[in-house]
Amino acid sequence: MTFEELGLREEVLKSLKELGFEAPTPIQEKAIPYLMKDDCDFVGLAQTGTGKTAAFGLPLINRINSKKITPSYNFMPYKRALPSDCKRHADIRKIYKRIKNYRCVCPK
Repeated sequence: MTFEELGLREEVLKSLKELGFEAPTPIQEKAIPYLMKDDCDFVGLAQTGTGKTAAFGLPLINRINSKKITPSYNFMPYKRALPSDCKRHADIRKIYKRIKNYRCVCPK
């Protein structure tokens, strides 16, 4: 499966490609299509380093209406991140930069 097949917008796909993401992980393959539906709840369990942050964050980014003046979402990952998570949060910020009229709030 590819990120294109998951139905992500072109801006998001370009950012993923620039960041070197080639294919979704198993948690991303299951979570992204489900979370792109309206009004859904989801609990996803996977080991550290399997792409959970992107699995939950990419559908939110994809749903942002960049034509609005005010932000649609605030994505704030958990505060107690492992050192390895810091790079992933920085990558998420880079994806947000492609979306007009949106500010990403993430712990550093």
